[in-house]
Amino acid sequence: MTVDIASLVSDNLDVWTTAVERKSGVGRGGKRVDLYGLNQLRSLILALAVNGKLVGGNVSVKHGVLDDVGDWISGNAFPKGFQGSSTGDVPFLKVSDMNLPGNEREITVFNNSVSPAALKSMRARAHPAGTIIFPKIGGAIATNKRRILSKPSAIDNNCAGQIPRMGINPDWLFMVLTSIDMSAYQAGTSVPALNMKRLAQHAIAIPDEKGQTRIIEKVDELMALCDTLERESAAAMAAHQELVEALLATLTTCTDAVDLATNWARLEAHFDTLFTTEASVDALKQTVLELAVSGRLVPNSASAKQGTLDDVGVWVGGNGFPKQYQGNATGEVPFLKVSDMNLPGNEREITVANNWVSREALKSMKARAHPAGTIIFPKIGGAIATNKRRILSVSAAIDNNCAGQVPAKGINIDWLFMVLSSIDMAQYQAGTSVPALNMRRLAKHAIAIPDEAAQKVIVARVHDMMSLCDMLIERLAGSVETQRHLADTIVELAVA
Repeated sequence: MTVDIASLVSDNLDVWTTAVERKSGVGRGGKRVDLYGLNQLRSLILALAVNGKLVGGNVSVKHGVLDDVGDWISGNAFPKGFQGSSTGDVPFLKVSDMNLPGNEREITVFNNSVSPAALKSMRARAHPAGTIIFPKIGGAIATNKRRILSKPSAIDNNCAGQIPRMGINPDWLFMVLTSIDMSAYQAGTSVPALNMKRLAQHAIAIPDEKGQTRIIEKVDELMALCDTLERESAAAMAAHQELVEALLATLTTCTDAVDLATNWARLEAHFDTLFTTEASVDALKQTVLELAVSGRLVPNSASAKQGTLDDVGVWVGGNGFPKQYQGNATGEVPFLKVSDMNLPGNEREITVANNWVSREALKSMKARAHPAGTIIFPKIGGAIATNKRRILSVSAAIDNNCAGQVPAKGINIDWLFMVLSSIDMAQYQAGTSVPALNMRRLAKHAIAIPDEAAQKVIVARVHDMMSLCDMLIERLAGSVETQRHLADTIVELAVA
């Protein structure tokens, strides 16, 4: 039985083009489009093709195993003394050559080549053009790379391959090998390796040579259709995000409260059509924060005075944390590292810690505990770019990869947390090999400072808005999960 793939595509177009991975789309930061539905459709096309169900007509199909369609080859040792040359006549390929630009399907570029004499001295041999090669050792097996040799080449002993027999189209065999998850045939744990005997017995449907050609042509046609759908979907998602951000920008550029209220009402009337991706909801969250910290989210906060971060809190630094004091979980004072910010339960407030010390140990280290309510963040290394902020739920010490700010009198902790969370700390880092925050520049970051009553109103309003965003995300997640389930079900039914 063959499957009418054209009808499958057209009848389920919305499933293929709207079933996406979480955090997909094109938005701030250039997130890559990852269309789950189209990936499933490609998998379906491949599965139908290798099972002889993609084309009808007079295609003679017999059942067999991989051993019936090609001769297996193994790689050879490639001594270092022969490596590094690019002037020989014979490419000597490694797994890494499969990743070179231009080698997405056929190996056309390579890092090493040797002379026939050198090949002979290594007791290695070149395999013919049309051989399909793949990794056979280590973690590279799971990448499921397949490549076709465009010219006679040797391969190193981390690779294996198969040479198509007479009557076997190399493109068809490439497709068959590409459809197999090689990790199902690996053995070992520390250094996994392919069990080639088991792989050779992998069951396949083997069409006649004309049938192989027809299948390849049909697969190429349908994959091109998938590529077109993906480009169109990506363009539509990018245009949607651009529209969302342009409309949100009308809020951040408003000159008065009346203008802001009018523009917000326009957006609110179209929530269901505007905020349909996580990227669009992320943009909404960012806009809410921008309005909040600029004093424009709540009408009565427009009279906020202008100042800097220096005006709203006292800065604190971390201390050295000698190894002999680490690893203790029984002291009275938490001693926090950047890694503690990632612990489950510490998404906003630090409630769990890996290290505790006694007050005497803290004193001997000439370190100090900072009060509950201090807002801490990374100040050294790549962790700066994660823009994590955490509130101390109890008095705690911090190591010297962290810094923080203690809210001044009249400054609401949640408001200051929101303000610090709105700042991209990467703009205040210096250095390249080991970046570090320039705390003096950060301290002069300009902000609008409302009075304490207005701060509380702003925090409540932001909380309501973020709850709305979370509801939108939940609804999106449910919709995405449904679409993904539909895509999976269609694939399963079609293959069955």
